[in-house]
Amino acid sequence: MVLICYQHDKEIAKHLATSITETLKTDVDIYDNIRVEQSYKDIMQVFSQIVEKNRDQYDDFLLNVSSGDKMICIAAAVTSFILGFKAFFCKGDECVMLPPMKLSYTELVSEVKLSILKALDKADGEVDSLDELSKLTNYGKPLLSYHIHGSEDARGLIDLGLADAIRHSRGKTKVRLTTLGKMLLVQKIEA
Repeated sequence: MVLICYQHDKEIAKHLATSITETLKTDVDIYDNIRVEQSYKDIMQVFSQIVEKNRDQYDDFLLNVSSGDKMICIAAAVTSFILGFKAFFCKGDECVMLPPMKLSYTELVSEVKLSILKALDKADGEVDSLDELSKLTNYGKPLLSYHIHGSEDARGLIDLGLADAIRHSRGKTKVRLTTLGKMLLVQKIEA
């Protein structure tokens, strides 16, 4: 069993872990390195670490998304969808399984799109123009525009929710990595 919490909730988590260990006679690990401002990315990293560490011992992972504050619960639910974990929430005495929703982002994101996301990540999440992104990726501006904006036949990074673009008054396009884009990169890096 694993408890995930913010650093400032570490002592509460320790008390809860002791109680669980005594009651259920099971070991409890605590991951207390979640930062409020980076909760989505941090939780994705923690789950990736948990899967990697326990992959040989367990065939399945079950995630309670009803405990903790709202940000942790939402980030955990989104993570369960991206990684394909079974998730549930409890309200009172009733527990309900969330529908399994293994997202196929890994199938939708080509190597070119992935390299664009990685370049944005290396640029602290955003670039001020396609010229700047072109230098980081070695792709031409038309190809970048195609993969960012998409076309009638193909979804771009914006449509996939992985990037945002803002057109400046001088015709330049500022491109920014979204939270979902950051989470996908964590999953790709850890996989």
